[in-house]
Amino acid sequence: MEIAPSVLEGLSAVSAVKREDLDSLISSVYRNLREERRPLDNVPLGNNLLLFAAEACKVNASPGVLTQCLEDAGWTEDQISLFLTHHTQCSPGVRNLLSKRCPRFNSIMDVQWELLYEKHRGPVYRIRVVTDGEPLSLECDPGQLADLVSQLQSASVAVNRISAL
Repeated sequence: MEIAPSVLEGLSAVSAVKREDLDSLISSVYRNLREERRPLDNVPLGNNLLLFAAEACKVNASPGVLTQCLEDAGWTEDQISLFLTHHTQCSPGVRNLLSKRCPRFNSIMDVQWELLYEKHRGPVYRIRVVTDGEPLSLECDPGQLADLVSQLQSASVAVNRISAL
């Protein structure tokens, strides 16, 4: 599960919250997620926890992954147990809500490409991604294509990691 450094920093700050306050904060976070509310007003610690919980629900993170993330943020065993209890109870409802709210992405059916040589630009790749919706067309030079391929490989590695959890 990938977490922004600022969110991890915020989770570290949350580790200083007393148990009874943490219980209330975690309850508020999951209530906001279930009811599709905006971020928690005047509770910056809660907003970091909200982002973490939303991502955990979205990727259906395992308790082991969540424990590791929270341990990295300095949470105690008791705090982690409290979070996991709330997460286990609330995650199915939040995931159900997310499944209804998340947009459906087009499936890639084919990729067509051709290499052109333009007098002023040099070699140019013209790429057309055929989907079950609107096709996507783009032109790029070899360096841009190498960057695109690298980004797609990184995305593939991240998807495979999440799938393996």
